[in-house]
Amino acid sequence: MKDAWAELKHFANVSLGSLVTMTFTVWLCAMRNRLLRKYPHFQSNPNRGLASTTREVTDALRDPAIRAEAGITQTTLRELERVAALYEQKAKNFDVLQTIAPPAKKARARNADQIAFVYQLCVWLGRESERRRPYALVAILANVVFDVSPNKQWDADRVKHCLRARSRRK
Repeated sequence: MKDAWAELKHFANVSLGSLVTMTFTVWLCAMRNRLLRKYPHFQSNPNRGLASTTREVTDALRDPAIRAEAGITQTTLRELERVAALYEQKAKNFDVLQTIAPPAKKARARNADQIAFVYQLCVWLGRESERRRPYALVAILANVVFDVSPNKQWDADRVKHCLRARSRRK
């Protein structure tokens, strides 16, 4: 990790804390999204069902006749709307997490999670630096985070090659 800290000095806009947070978030999303791609039956969003059901009940209770018949007050209706908004926000967050570090086309590849990690970190760190590309830093982080064996280590050239291959596919 000392190598990563030495490389970090070239990125003035990235602090140590934000790099650690960024690295952990991208690693977690890469691992999660790879599993979701491999096992699509886990892909359902439970909050979406709760959000739609709560929203339907709330919309029905907006009718004063139904609300009076059920004995629902305006305060209770506001609370139901807050609950529906909470579930809708959770569903949106779930969808956003699926867009961070999506796996490569070959999701079942041995290193699909590493490729997704490398690509997403290069995108995020590339925005933060005007003068230097993050290839070496991302290679070091990928080696540390995934505990890559010495004969399959990531280096700056491999990161560049990975990015070129991915950009050609789009």
